[in-house]
Amino acid sequence: MGAIHGLFRFDDAPVSDADLEVMRRPMAQRGPAGHAAWREGSLGLGSLLRHNTPEAVHESQPQRSADGRLMLVATAVGLLGHSGAGKSTLAVALARRGCRVLADDVLAVTWLDGVPHACPGCARTRLGPDSLGVFGVDPGRLDWVYSFEEKRCATLPDVGATALSSTPTPLKALYLLSGGAERPAVSSLTGTPALREVAPLLYGSTAIGRERAAKCVLRAASLLNEVPISTLRRPDDLGRLAALCDLILAAHRGAAEVGS
Repeated sequence: MGAIHGLFRFDDAPVSDADLEVMRRPMAQRGPAGHAAWREGSLGLGSLLRHNTPEAVHESQPQRSADGRLMLVATAVGLLGHSGAGKSTLAVALARRGCRVLADDVLAVTWLDGVPHACPGCARTRLGPDSLGVFGVDPGRLDWVYSFEEKRCATLPDVGATALSSTPTPLKALYLLSGGAERPAVSSLTGTPALREVAPLLYGSTAIGRERAAKCVLRAASLLNEVPISTLRRPDDLGRLAALCDLILAAHRGAAEVGS
């Protein structure tokens, strides 16, 4: 976990490098991988970097546009898994910790300027009674998704979470969820094993014909070349949700949005 610091002068006096250095020095242990700063007039921001995940070595903050202006960047993580894996439950738990939800049930991905972006989706989530109980919500006041299953349809405010994001967001990582673990555990997936796990989860891949399905698999392979994917094994005990959220948030301190 790295750290950030900033200074805004209400008297409009300019912020200097020395001002930011005074703030950085007490937090130096948070940035063994380096630090950077940006300042313009009465505003200054700094960042200390700690490379605690493989993809973190490619990060740099604060980010600047081509003309030198400050850029505030949000990134997204995608939660994958078969029905019942706990994608929606984890997404809502993260949303209650301050993240925004991009989509539930289906996560659409598009390429903007050559970068995979997660797209906003449906403004509702689907949760079972056990998950709703963890969030302190009475299932009886929510509509059924289908008459033949227990899941209920809820908006994010229904479950005490923040609103959905409305803009496509760069996709930083993918997590493939599964249950049955004694404690939360993450392990990296690469190459053919990663594609083998993801291919069955492609929306409609079994109903769109062999040629189009092949194109979907190729697109998925392209995505996995750009975005790291890991397995995320979770305990079946929903009381351990906080530990699961801690694991993801610690790895992606810059990530503010989630899709499931």
